[in-house]
Amino acid sequence: MAKLQILEPEAIGGSSTRINNQEQWKRYNDAYFHLKQELEGLFPGLLDITGEGTPGVTGYFEVQVVGGKLLHSKKNGNGFVDSAAKMQTIVDGVKAALDERS
Repeated sequence: MAKLQILEPEAIGGSSTRINNQEQWKRYNDAYFHLKQELEGLFPGLLDITGEGTPGVTGYFEVQVVGGKLLHSKKNGNGFVDSAAKMQTIVDGVKAALDERS
């Protein structure tokens, strides 16, 4: 099983003082749950996906294999996971991480 962590600005499970309006909070929250659902569907029972807030920081939406490679970074210019190409990059990284663990 691969542990996958999605970092974002305190949007999961509550409000954030750094996300100033409900629309921003909803966008991050929706992006997290959509990505989590997609990956769990593609890799049933093989991933442990967690969402972690980045206290006091905005602009992050990072997808990383715990102890491994950063697969996606909004902060570094990738934006949200909003295209097939971005999703494929994450899927390829997850497959590589699972292959390394088997």
